[in-house]
Amino acid sequence: MNKKRIAKMMLLANSVLSESGILKEGQNGLFIEESYNGQTAGFGITVAMSGLLPALVIYYQQASDTREINRKNILEAIARMIHQDEEFENHNQISNADSLLAAAIASPTSKSLRKEVLDCAIALKQVIRTYKLRSHEES
Repeated sequence: MNKKRIAKMMLLANSVLSESGILKEGQNGLFIEESYNGQTAGFGITVAMSGLLPALVIYYQQASDTREINRKNILEAIARMIHQDEEFENHNQISNADSLLAAAIASPTSKSLRKEVLDCAIALKQVIRTYKLRSHEES
């Protein structure tokens, strides 16, 4: 990604944090659960190691009682970013985690979708780190 594209993707990432359920408002202002930092960073690695479709399926699963966050929110954020990214040719077809997973199932070897998802994940990871991260114990 070039600098202009990185800046654009970071703006998109910042714009979807609240509506995706990642950014919260607490007594001391806006915050993000600390686990989102690691889970978002790990998403790109999961895509690289397992492929796009397996990574999406893993993150699509709802949070359990033992997990502090809902990883599906990361996919929601990525899907909303893709929907707003007019440079991606199929951006109108993807608007949430469900449609993102459906697009990956329909075209599991799509290099353009894989690249777009990774670009979004990288920008999301960078933006998450600009907010106050709160540990689960601080809740």
